[in-house]
Amino acid sequence: MSFQVSEISEFLGNFGGELQALKAGYDQVFGMLFPTSGKPLLQRRKFVDSANPDSDSSGTQVENKNIIALFGDLFLPLVKALTALQLPTPVAAPLNKVLIDLPLKRIRDCTYTIDPCDRDVIYEEEGPNFEFYDWVFPEEKWCDMIRAFLQLSDCSRREQNVILLMPVAVYFLKQDESSLLSRSRNGNIIAVDPEYLDPADPTWTAFRLAFNEVALFHGGVPHINKTRGGAISNLTKVHDPESIFRYASSWTLRTCSSNDYFRALFGI
Repeated sequence: MSFQVSEISEFLGNFGGELQALKAGYDQVFGMLFPTSGKPLLQRRKFVDSANPDSDSSGTQVENKNIIALFGDLFLPLVKALTALQLPTPVAAPLNKVLIDLPLKRIRDCTYTIDPCDRDVIYEEEGPNFEFYDWVFPEEKWCDMIRAFLQLSDCSRREQNVILLMPVAVYFLKQDESSLLSRSRNGNIIAVDPEYLDPADPTWTAFRLAFNEVALFHGGVPHINKTRGGAISNLTKVHDPESIFRYASSWTLRTCSSNDYFRALFGI
């Protein structure tokens, strides 16, 4: 795996070329966008021969455990401490930019090799309690959605003192026409998946509701169980209700069709 760090304006300005280069040169791509700094970090993944894992690598090789430690032992504790201080926005936002720049400078020119089975990070009981808010968008609408999302986060920061200190997860999914609840049935999609450290914070709830409206306007599809407060009211608007109904009609009373949540979720 290797990393690409850039400015969001540059990445969006040449989005077609950037996306084509990522697809042509790598097997998988995972990204993070930091709203306060406007810096996207792309983790570019290529499958390698397990017998000779370093044969196609460039840059400074680092151990996987050091990459995980950089996030779990440095960035996340600092962000949690900054959140606990409840600093005013004019102070907290610049500090967050500094916290982001430190890890990014460390890994910018690094590569590392990892067994897919070792990718999970097991947190302790007192570990992080952040929440994901997962929406995906058609490739052709993602740029406009990101611009709208950054405008929303900037407005929330100025008017409600809501600062998205955690990164926004950006992942890429290919078209899938076979899965019943596929979110990429009509084409390739890219996620905008913000994270927040305190799920119970009422300002985060308000941000999520505003995000729902922006996401729907840009053709977004929520995740069935990672979009709390967004999926149950919006999933039937963006999925094919007829295909869901045909499938659900074959369920017995002991299955999910007898569950109030799923009946509301799918409109059946």
